[in-house]
Amino acid sequence: MLFLIVFVRIAGRGTTNDTNNYDKNKTYDFSISSISKNNYQFSHSVTIDDSFSSYVGKRYGDSDLFVMNNNLGSYSYYRNGVDYFSNMSGVWVKSNSPYNYDKFFDIENIMGLIDKSMLIYKTDYESGKVVYSFNVSTTTIHSYLEEIDLDLADDVNEIVVTADSNDNVYEVEFKLDSYCKSLNICLNKMNIVLSYDQFGKVLEIVSPLNN
Repeated sequence: MLFLIVFVRIAGRGTTNDTNNYDKNKTYDFSISSISKNNYQFSHSVTIDDSFSSYVGKRYGDSDLFVMNNNLGSYSYYRNGVDYFSNMSGVWVKSNSPYNYDKFFDIENIMGLIDKSMLIYKTDYESGKVVYSFNVSTTTIHSYLEEIDLDLADDVNEIVVTADSNDNVYEVEFKLDSYCKSLNICLNKMNIVLSYDQFGKVLEIVSPLNN
């Protein structure tokens, strides 16, 4: 498979696409340590064609407190370990996980898929932000996440990783059009965006179950 690497400077934006000194297979400098410490605020979203779900909240250790918004409405959730609770008219009730396609939310799965992907380009911004784009086949995603071996003549999917000037990752985007079509869960597109900020600044999450 032949990849064309293009070097560009965009006037007014001060950005460069630069793959010099980068092995397209596996080389990257970013770190996920800030995410792995499980102390941050987050804003995640899942878009499948015209269907949209967002999850906005904070994480502290093994607890989350967040609001899910989708086409049907807005819902409050609390996670304690593997248990989820939803707020039903002021009463917290044990519920199923509201996350759709949560395998893509797991940081170990994210890094596992990146390790099986090919780095296509790296973009350095004058602000210090760095964006990496990886291609990964639908066959690879099925094999890694679901342990299903398929032989598909499929288009590639894209993983876009954004890091700050200190190489700390703060956003991961999955562009999964080929993957979702293989499962017949979309007609055209599927995007998952995982955004993180305020690392280490969440002081605590007080359980709402005792209120």
